[in-house]
Amino acid sequence: MASTMAKVIWLTLAAAAMPKTYDSHGCCMSCGELWCDGACTTDMAACASGASDLARCTFSWANLHWDLSPLRDAKPADQYYAISDNYVHSHQNWSYVVGVCRDVGLAAAPAACASTRGSGGDVYDFPSPGYQIFKGDWGFEECYRLGSPVDRSNYAWGLIDPQSPAFGIYVQYKGGNTCTDSISDKAECEDVIDGRTYCARSLRINVVCNNRISDIPRVEEVVEKRGCEYALTLNSMYGCPTECPVSGGSVCGNRGVCAYDGVEGGYTVTGDVGAARCLCKAPYAGAACEAVATAAAADERPPRNALFWVGLASLVSGLCLVTFSRERQLASLLSGLCHLFAPRRPGEIYMTKQKSYQAADETASPLLAEAEAFSDVSLSPR
Repeated sequence: MASTMAKVIWLTLAAAAMPKTYDSHGCCMSCGELWCDGACTTDMAACASGASDLARCTFSWANLHWDLSPLRDAKPADQYYAISDNYVHSHQNWSYVVGVCRDVGLAAAPAACASTRGSGGDVYDFPSPGYQIFKGDWGFEECYRLGSPVDRSNYAWGLIDPQSPAFGIYVQYKGGNTCTDSISDKAECEDVIDGRTYCARSLRINVVCNNRISDIPRVEEVVEKRGCEYALTLNSMYGCPTECPVSGGSVCGNRGVCAYDGVEGGYTVTGDVGAARCLCKAPYAGAACEAVATAAAADERPPRNALFWVGLASLVSGLCLVTFSRERQLASLLSGLCHLFAPRRPGEIYMTKQKSYQAADETASPLLAEAEAFSDVSLSPR
């Protein structure tokens, strides 16, 4: 007993004797403190929350800022974004009607959404920022609200990945019609009606930083991460911090990536203010990757073998990001790579998927389209 107490005292004295490190704000970095909202704190979660302004459709975190108002203003008040879930199920068709930072007016919503009923018997007829529409066989149609009116402040903003703030942000609508616990291992239902627990439907829109896409797709995968909490992930230039400049209509001129050198709290590990900036691909340079590096700068570039390993690391990171945002397309991606380097067998089926986007003004601007071509081994004759 005496020896144990002696060890505790010795460890306490040793810890007290160790030199502490502080950042430029006086925060004890070795103690786990960081500078946040004008004070030193150890609560990283509070620093990652950020601040939002729904009226302006903006979000800020530390010294970074995002502006989703172009997506909101792209549609008149009497219009909305209609997105079909690309998950195909026999005899089922799910689609979503969504507003960005505003409700979809009752006059604009589909007729089936005028009054919606949840599993708990709740009946809502107020405007909602999002609706989930189910269409079955024989023309059957049913609608559910995915959130209460935005003026009730029943929404949330945040970073998709607090460890990588420049990756993108999300806005989540809450307080929709109730539903039963569809995936009990992930659900966190809290609404109790007549002694039974239900989940209130919600919609989370993840806006991932992309250099050039400025519109919202017509078809996209919608994932139910928790009970009746639906997540829609979009690639958009508005998911990038505004600190990364736009050149030639693209973030970083589409010649680099928007990156952030800070950590949680908005400061680097040395206590300096973190910053978002464009990391340009060689030979480009400049704040927006708008210039070509000079010959002198080119001479200072690392040797080819170093560039090879940097490029390989970037490729692996890119594949990881693709896998994260397109889980169900991984098998198709691997299949496509196999057929890229191997000759196709006779009679093999080659598929091309076309993805279209809802432009800001579809009467004056053509739809941006991307073709994703891949072959599927499972469809090939044996």
